Amino acid sequence: MHINTRIIPWLGRIKLPDLTRTDLINFYYRIIKEGRDPQGKNVKATKKTTVDKKIPSKPISIETILYNHRIIHRILNDAVYADEILQRNVADRIDLPEPPKPEDYDPDEDLVKVFTPKL
Repeated sequence: MHINTRIIPWLGRIKLPDLTRTDLINFYYRIIKEGRDPQGKNVKATKKTTVDKKIPSKPISIETILYNHRIIHRILNDAVYADEILQRNVADRIDLPEPPKPEDYDPDEDLVKVFTPKL
């Protein structure tokens, strides 16, 4: 799921030899920024909101960041060791960004802002 909803749409335009650590770090921050939709499903990269009132997204957990990182790391390891098309894995030794703590997220407060008419 993450490959088709995040990795390919957000990083797929970059050729493997051109991929940098900065690209990966920006990718992880984008995951944090995009968050999750209110139903708990990951937000698709190509999904456009057509609803007038946008419901705030839930924060992403560190496990989601780690899961995406592990997928990318494996792909790049295959490119280094199995296919020998890269000299090194740029996903090595990256300090992953920390998403906001769940206690910082108050869905009730956000929903009240969305659904309360402005007076």
